[in-house]
Amino acid sequence: EAPFTEIFDVAGADENMTADLRFAVKSVAYDAEEDSDGDCRILAADVRVGFTGRVTRQFEVEVVEDIYSTETELHVTRSTALLDKMVADTQTQITLSDAAALPAESPDIARVYNVIAKPYLASARVEHGKAVVEGVIDTYILYLSDSPENPLSAYKHETKFNRSLDAEHARDDMLCDVHLDVSGISYTIGGAREVQLRCVLGIGVRVISSDKIEYVSDITADAEAVAVPKTKCAIKIYFVQKGDKLWDVAKKYRTTAERILQANEIAEEAELAVGKQLIIP
Repeated sequence: EAPFTEIFDVAGADENMTADLRFAVKSVAYDAEEDSDGDCRILAADVRVGFTGRVTRQFEVEVVEDIYSTETELHVTRSTALLDKMVADTQTQITLSDAAALPAESPDIARVYNVIAKPYLASARVEHGKAVVEGVIDTYILYLSDSPENPLSAYKHETKFNRSLDAEHARDDMLCDVHLDVSGISYTIGGAREVQLRCVLGIGVRVISSDKIEYVSDITADAEAVAVPKTKCAIKIYFVQKGDKLWDVAKKYRTTAERILQANEIAEEAELAVGKQLIIP
C-alpha cells in the first residue's frame, strides 16, 4: 500500500459545500532494485493517479413561471434556465470470474506476488428504463518466475463486463453518472501459465435529467395603459379541452382561478374533465 494526501484549490468553495471526488490509476511503472545486501528485493514503483470531481451547494429558489393582470396589460420578459434532476440512484455488486493465460513470450509462474484490479468505464446509456454499463477490468498480475533473465514478471489481463440496472422513470436521452469500484480480488494458480481470477465489482449509477424551464425575469406595467374593458354578457361558458389548466383558462378570460372555482362550485382543479362546462365569471 502507498497512502497519499492531496489538496486541491477550488475557488469559491467553503465548508458548507459537498465534494464528490473520484480518482483512478492512469499508469503504473515499476522496476526491481537491489537492497543493501545486493539482493533484488526492492520494487520501485511510479504510479500516476488522475482525479476528477465537483463541488456543489444545494439550495432552493422560487421562480415565477407565468404572470398576468386582470386589470391591465403587462410586459413580461422571460429567461431560460437549465435544471439537472437526479431521476435514479442505484447500486449493484457483481462477481466476475475469468482465466488469465500468459502470452507465449512470458516466463512460467513460480509464485504470484500480487494481483491488482482496476475498473474502467467504456460506455453508459439508458435503454428502455435501464441503465446499461459497459467496461473493462484491467488486472495486473505480478509474479516470480524461475527464469534467471526475468525473475520478476508482470502481465496485464482484461476482463470485459456488461450490466443493466433498473432505473425507473429514466428516459433514453438522459445522462448516466457512473462510479466503479473493485471491492475484492482473489486468485488461484491454475498451472504454470494460468491464473484463475475472481473479482467483486461495485457499480453505482446516477441518472441525470437536464430540463429547460422558462421563468419570468422582469415585469413592467404600462402606466398609460387603460384597463381592458370586460365584455358584458348574460353568461359565458367554456368547454374544457385536453391539456387545459385552470390557470390558462383564467388568464385567457382575465379572471382568477379562485373565481372560476367558486362560480362553478368545484373544490379543486382535478375535477376539470375534458368536455366539462365552466361558467366564466
